[in-house]
Amino acid sequence: MKKIVFLILFVSAVFVSHSQDYTDTTKYIIYSDTMNITWNDFRGEISTDFARTYSEVSMQAVMNECELTYEIMSVMVKDRSRQLKDHQEKELLVHEITHFKITEVYTRKMRKEIDSLTALPLEKVKEQVSAIFRKYLKEAKEFQNKYDDETNHSMVRDKQIEWEKRVDEMLEELKGYSDTHVTVPLKCKKKKNQ
Repeated sequence: MKKIVFLILFVSAVFVSHSQDYTDTTKYIIYSDTMNITWNDFRGEISTDFARTYSEVSMQAVMNECELTYEIMSVMVKDRSRQLKDHQEKELLVHEITHFKITEVYTRKMRKEIDSLTALPLEKVKEQVSAIFRKYLKEAKEFQNKYDDETNHSMVRDKQIEWEKRVDEMLEELKGYSDTHVTVPLKCKKKKNQ
């Protein structure tokens, strides 16, 4: 069994790369429809912004026989998500949670496109998956920036409400891709019986 690891990180619009173990719930929140994020989860250094959600897209792959199974997750990093203590309004928290939801929207779009890949040699699959990542990271960055611009970081209330609804509708449309695992068939040579 071979293990291939990819990791791409989102910070509303900034991307970094490294490997992590996300099982520690004191440090990370893995996206789920039932997650409960509070201001206590924003434990990074005091921000010069009102708040900032630091979320990542983690991708790991395991190869078995003639298939590659990817685990692709949206993760919030508590120690890098920040807030100003004097600005803990409910509306701003909802704005920051919506940033995390946007990360999940683009994670689901990645899963959907990766799920549509057909049997190709391993190297071709890896090339295609890398291209899919780059495409959706670029789109996510643009979408996150547009969200902040149009809502003025939650200050334009009617726009904020529109965006919350829009993002929730996108998540609903992509609910078929909420499972973090995607399996891609590989074109490989069959072993001869010995």
